[in-house]
Amino acid sequence: MDVQPPLLMNLLLWPMDLLGPVVRKILPHGNIGTVEHPVYEGTPLDLLAGLWLAIFSILLYPVFTFVLLTVISKVQSRRPRLENEYENARMNKIGPEL
Repeated sequence: MDVQPPLLMNLLLWPMDLLGPVVRKILPHGNIGTVEHPVYEGTPLDLLAGLWLAIFSILLYPVFTFVLLTVISKVQSRRPRLENEYENARMNKIGPEL
């Protein structure tokens, strides 16, 4: 395949680029060509592995987004409380001196 996929597809499916070589080494592949010109054919196991990698890649983003938004929400909710505590401590420190 000489055509490069769109950049968006490359970004969304980058986990397949990372995990694909690992899966390729795990699955059995027999040489159906000659020693000089090896030919390897895909099997149904390759199809299933590729499908699972695509599903994993697609589901990775909602999970990552949920975790990121949860962390941001916790930080945002702590900020006013910490600012309040700082103000109270500052007022208590300034109050007796007046």
